[in-house]
Amino acid sequence: EAEALASNGHTQTAWVRINQALQDHPNNPSLLYTRAMVADKRDDLPQFEHDLRLIIEDDPNNAMALNALGYTLADRTDRLEEARQLIEQAHELEPYDAAITDSLGWVYYRLGDLATAERLLREAFDAFPDAEVAAHLGEVLWQQNKQREARQVWNQALANQPNDAVLLETIQRLTNKD
Repeated sequence: EAEALASNGHTQTAWVRINQALQDHPNNPSLLYTRAMVADKRDDLPQFEHDLRLIIEDDPNNAMALNALGYTLADRTDRLEEARQLIEQAHELEPYDAAITDSLGWVYYRLGDLATAERLLREAFDAFPDAEVAAHLGEVLWQQNKQREARQVWNQALANQPNDAVLLETIQRLTNKD
């Protein structure tokens, strides 16, 4: 219920509901993960990190929590080495998970290793041609002066997900066009 509420813009109601559920089941990893995702929507990075670390403390091999924490650290902080370690751990556990491969490519991009980032993001996009993966791959290509190829990747994703906010923001930011 909290996930549905949050995805439909009712973040505050989702926050209240997930906290009520956690009162009854305080260490439930699924509820903690959901609260972390709602905290992320609220821009509450400390709560997001706290909940994911509780999950990882209880289950150090929880690839989903490792990846979520690593990706967010890579995307929203300068704690890139810590992010890389978390995502690499998730990738070792789930080497064929395209979302984790995307995260790993993104952290390498943020670290400035464009060749490794491109290789990983191509692998992720081939397995899962999602708009966010396309945004990441396109950005890496763009930064390497491969603008035509970046536009091809973006256009492919736009054909399937024309309203994806991450993709549209990336295209606008890099091309300075709406």
